[in-house]
Parts: sequence; C-alpha cells; structure tokens
Amino acid sequence: MDELDFYVTAISAQRVLGLGMGSSLEEVTHSFGKDFVEDVHGPLLRRDYGLLEFTFHRYDRWKCCLIGVQVHRILWGDNEVIPDAVSAKYGSFSPHLAAATLSRALEARGVDLDGAARQTFSDSIKMSLVELGVEIIVLKGQDDERLQGDVWSIHLSEPKRPQLT
Repeated sequence: MDELDFYVTAISAQRVLGLGMGSSLEEVTHSFGKDFVEDVHGPLLRRDYGLLEFTFHRYDRWKCCLIGVQVHRILWGDNEVIPDAVSAKYGSFSPHLAAATLSRALEARGVDLDGAARQTFSDSIKMSLVELGVEIIVLKGQDDERLQGDVWSIHLSEPKRPQLT
C-alpha cells in the first residue's frame, strides 16, 4: 500500500486506520499514541497528530466528529508529520498530492469528484461530497504555481443523510 491508498481509503471509507466518526479518545490514543497537541474549545476537543487532526464532541463521552488530513503539512514538516502508525502501513509520503491524481484513484473506487459541490474562494476550491461527509480543499496556486491543483486538506465528518419529505 502507498500514500495514494491512504488518501483514497480515508475518503471512501471515512476512516483512518479503522478510526472514524464515533471513535473514542481511548481508541485514537491506542492507535496513534500520546505524542499530540490538544486543545479544548467548549464542547469540542482537538488532537493534532501532524498530518492528522481528530476533533471530538463531548456527549456522554468524547466521540470523534471530524478527522482532518492536513496534507499541506508534509510540505514543511517532511515525513516527520506522518504518524508512525500511518507510515508503518503506507510508507513515505510525497509533499504534493495532485487533485487530478486523487480524483482518478477515487473514480476507480467508485467515488466521483466530478459531481462534488464546488465552492470557489480566492485561493482555493472546496469540493464537498455531502453524502460521504467529505470536503477536499484544492489550491488554485496563486501565490506559488508549484502548488496549483494540489490538495491542501481533506476533512471527514458524519455523512449528511437525505431529508425525508
């Protein structure tokens, strides 16, 4: 398995190494260890493991409600930002992830980014697959052409269910 498998599996399964929405703090700690930065804002707690951020909401217990894959951090942190559990399974990661490459790999798994809702900003495009609970931020590359079309981040959350009328 390689880094592209990591990204495609995270998006298509909405899970990272078996962890997803509803996972507990203990489960994340068991998989990724105690080397993290943590902050709490009201009912939300965020654990930052470098490439990965897990956000939890306090219900009867802390439950994961968002997973952020901060692809851009590899540019500045090299592979040091990749948690050991991820690199053990997927190897080293390139500092660039082209959205076109990701799109082709997702299409091979039955996930079509062409149908994603798009929201355009001055420096990026947000593609949302609400039925999967996935948002992908792609850079326009205005400040640095080398980054044009690169994935900045991927966010996994609870899929939106269609409203019954």
